[in-house]
Amino acid sequence: MNFQTRRLRLRYALWAYRPKTLLRCKKGMVIKMIFRKATLNDADSVSTIYDLARESLKRNGIPQWQEGVPGRQSFIADVQSGTSYVIEDEGQVVATIQIVEHEPCYETVYNGGWTEESHLVAHRVAVLVGCRKRGIGTALLAEAERKALENGKKALRIDTHEKNFKMRGMLEKNGYKNIGIIHLLNGDERFAYEKILKD
Repeated sequence: MNFQTRRLRLRYALWAYRPKTLLRCKKGMVIKMIFRKATLNDADSVSTIYDLARESLKRNGIPQWQEGVPGRQSFIADVQSGTSYVIEDEGQVVATIQIVEHEPCYETVYNGGWTEESHLVAHRVAVLVGCRKRGIGTALLAEAERKALENGKKALRIDTHEKNFKMRGMLEKNGYKNIGIIHLLNGDERFAYEKILKD
């Protein structure tokens, strides 16, 4: 096991034992990364994260999020419904996720099916472009999984575009299984993923 692998495993272990605070080192200092519910004060930061993610997807030929959603208005609605969360690093919002109890588009699965009915759903997973490759996406999923377990749920569901290989790779690396295809309200297809959670 190389040093980088050991460091990443330690980082993920810290998330497991400190579910709301991730500790990391920077030039001899201990820095706290905080997972919390989003507020309307985060609208500018989260909108920037969405916009940069949208541009990145477009550059990579992935037709996902190209119709303006998620964006500022959807974020405001998510905050008002209490379903939006962020990660802060040294006071800067660097990632966001939405966690909901039900997704109507998941009721029909093609070429497969869900294996666990007791679940939560993760949407709008995005990390600030300049902060990627630091395990923050994995941390978002870990917190969503923790919230699912806290609410007595046994699985976490999520979807992504077929061509979004980076997201698919992260999901599969973290134990998510592709269980089929779902259709969005506009008819677009998405790969559906599910992870069975353990206490």
